[in-house]
Amino acid sequence: MLKAVRREYPQLTPTDKYVYEILSEYDYQDERTGRCKGFIYASFPRIEQDYGIVTSTLYRSFRRLEKAGLVRRRRRMNTSSVIYLLDVPEAQLSTTHHEGQLSKWQMLIKG
Repeated sequence: MLKAVRREYPQLTPTDKYVYEILSEYDYQDERTGRCKGFIYASFPRIEQDYGIVTSTLYRSFRRLEKAGLVRRRRRMNTSSVIYLLDVPEAQLSTTHHEGQLSKWQMLIKG
């Protein structure tokens, strides 16, 4: 999915794409299912502390990511917001026939 965001979305700046990658790093795998949840609880001040990106830059990039349909935020009172990482449209996920099959192939080798 990160490849699709890097390759597509010409309206996003390189900083916006980097912020999307950072947000996706906070989306840890669920211990029971082994899959990413698709949402994070990290606040912008926490991301600034962890990665050294100025909060105003995070907000600016986040607005552009929202406009592109890649993220959505649900505000909560007295705690950090929930940030949802939305699915990239399937048409933009792969430009090569075999690219999407790579992960399946690696699973067959391992298991």
